[in-house]
Amino acid sequence: DTHADHPSTVIGHLCLIFGQQCAVIVRTMSIEAESGTRARTRRAILDAAVTVLSERRTASMSEIADAANVARSTLHRYFADRAELIEALVDNAITRGSAAVQEAALDKGPATDAIRRLALAYFDLGPLMTFLWQELSLDQEDHPFWQKMEAQDEPMTELVERGLADGSFDPAFEAEW
Repeated sequence: DTHADHPSTVIGHLCLIFGQQCAVIVRTMSIEAESGTRARTRRAILDAAVTVLSERRTASMSEIADAANVARSTLHRYFADRAELIEALVDNAITRGSAAVQEAALDKGPATDAIRRLALAYFDLGPLMTFLWQELSLDQEDHPFWQKMEAQDEPMTELVERGLADGSFDPAFEAEW
């Protein structure tokens, strides 16, 4: 392997070519590149947090650790406090939401097929998004979560406008959410 063939060099060149879209890919790749055990533990904690917190928003860090089958001290090595865990869930939601929009290929095929693909892609995000939308710390309109979620609306708005224009969506359905 030469330095020019190294994955980080190739990714750097792609980022120069593709710009901002690359940031999501690089962030996703860096999360996936964590060591196997560390990544599995982090994923288990985040998954447990979604499950526990979507059922009971006031659940303690100890309850989340128990649900993740890790010691509370392990959970705190990954996330110092509840606020840090919530921010990791926000980052996870933004990354996964953006990936869902990309995977749904909203600009491909009939609008009805595209919205069906998006709905299917979003089903897995249901508990995570529901929790975040209800989380008290996100009630502020200026929280980055809301701005980042709003940025993901553009392709969906374009899809609805396309469906309205070609008559495949009910005219009562408005493009602006």
